[in-house]
Amino acid sequence: MKRAFWVNVMFSVFVLILLFALGETSSRVFVYFKYGKSERGMSWRFQYEPYLFHNDIRMNPLDKAYPPKKNKFRVIILGGSTAAQIPNNLFVDSLRPMVNREIEVINLARSGYIVNQERIAFLLYGIKLDPDLLISIDGCNDIVTMTKTLSTGLPYHNKFMELAVNHPFANLLFGILRNSQFVNCLVKIKERQIEIQAQKDNGLAEKCINNYVEGLYSISVIAKGLNIPYIAVLQPYVHLKKNISSTEKFLRNVKNYLYRKQFFVDMYSKIDSTLAKYPFAGNTIYINGNRAFDDTHNDCFVDEVHINDQGEKILVQYILSYFSDNVVAQIGSQNKYSRTNMP
Repeated sequence: MKRAFWVNVMFSVFVLILLFALGETSSRVFVYFKYGKSERGMSWRFQYEPYLFHNDIRMNPLDKAYPPKKNKFRVIILGGSTAAQIPNNLFVDSLRPMVNREIEVINLARSGYIVNQERIAFLLYGIKLDPDLLISIDGCNDIVTMTKTLSTGLPYHNKFMELAVNHPFANLLFGILRNSQFVNCLVKIKERQIEIQAQKDNGLAEKCINNYVEGLYSISVIAKGLNIPYIAVLQPYVHLKKNISSTEKFLRNVKNYLYRKQFFVDMYSKIDSTLAKYPFAGNTIYINGNRAFDDTHNDCFVDEVHINDQGEKILVQYILSYFSDNVVAQIGSQNKYSRTNMP
């Protein structure tokens, strides 16, 4: 009887392993054919790095990476992945005809960043860089993170940090499970339910908007203290493009997120109406990035919020079009700017 017991135990363990292996294989095959990569969506696995800078070599050490600017016209970019992916040369090429100085662009944007992380980054690294112009391109990550975590102002990775700090033994187990696409798929299914729940919570949505606007305001206060202009750009969203192309409409990473389309459109509308009349500090200009694509029928988006090379060029030109030549020349020579000179 003892031998039969252990045989049954071993058989049960074997069956469980076989079922898990089948689930893992099926999940990876499904994700591969649906998204083109079997590890898609697993990049969120927990790894502690201060302020989530992802070991950016440029930030360590900062002084050696970026020595004193001297006579350079220095631009700092804040935001999430959309801002991080814009090549610096697009800003340089657009500003060069306006500013009679050497232009240096420093992009502090990082994938997944919400506005609270942006202002921390600017406080820690941006101020000492002595910028002449500050640009932020954001908004979407704050909405996405809120719907996934049912909280505002905290990055998506925060729950993994809490688990590691408060429950180290449980974190060891989950650290292993996070390498499983099967487990990851189950987590994503649960997250989808949470997202749908969040979309029905008007109070949570209002808190998200308030936190986002407050974050931009605090950045504008810092910019005012530095006596530099600040351009706050609401990140473009594909479904707010007036002339969305058939290619953009049927992109895989657009179709897969149609369940949150209306919610995002409504949130963007509320954020836009709030920012358009908000009394920011100093020389702050608010721009709705979606308006950059009003006059184009071309393909500009590669998914919901990320844009291609052509889209990046259009967006940068639109952002910098809010400066007239004489205003930017004034900034470049005197480091001063007046709202009364806005076009």
